[in-house]
Amino acid sequence: MKAVVLSVVNYSDSGCMVNLFTDELGYVTASVKVGKRSAVRNSHLQPLSLLNVQLKGKPSQPIMRFSECVALPENALFAESPLKIFVLQFLSEVLNALLRNVQADEALFDYIFSSLLHFAKMPRGIASFHLVFLVKLSRILGVFPNLENFSSGCFFDLTDACFTKNTVSSHLILNSVQTLNFVNLLRADFDTLFLFDYSRSERNEILDYILVYFKMHTASFPEIKSLSVLREL
Repeated sequence: MKAVVLSVVNYSDSGCMVNLFTDELGYVTASVKVGKRSAVRNSHLQPLSLLNVQLKGKPSQPIMRFSECVALPENALFAESPLKIFVLQFLSEVLNALLRNVQADEALFDYIFSSLLHFAKMPRGIASFHLVFLVKLSRILGVFPNLENFSSGCFFDLTDACFTKNTVSSHLILNSVQTLNFVNLLRADFDTLFLFDYSRSERNEILDYILVYFKMHTASFPEIKSLSVLREL
């Protein structure tokens, strides 16, 4: 089955627990021994590594075991770019939180897997990939904003997930520039991402309100520890 590595917890020098999101089982945890005598290498278990795996055990068990593991060649392209590695670390932490306890979901898995394959080969637009990825992920998760009400002069209401011309004081509402940036992301795709030449401060501001949006509209969204590193890119 296909799998994406979400997080790894070491419990000994060679043993670790790996949280995966798979096409057949959804979110699973599997134990594995890593080393020279194992088919699994540390390079296979980097954040959001793309794998083909076989697991032993019943899906109802809390922990399964790796029996086979083959890394996709695209993983090597990630390793060639320090910027991509930092983006993947951030997204893996976000996805590990959002996907916990999620069962098999073909549309969700296909979106994540195909997006990461595309990211591996992207020559430009890398620093803003996570912005479009998260916005489009909101559609799959069922919290994508309704664009039908957008028109010139509208503001985006993060609280009600809609566009409005009324600024309710008790709601968190983006200003006109922030709203336009957000709408551009909603309409963007990975192939046109390089056209949005955001500065570091603009990327950070956009990311801040995307994360606020997720916190408002998804359950138990945590503080992201790797965010501080991403802010420096």
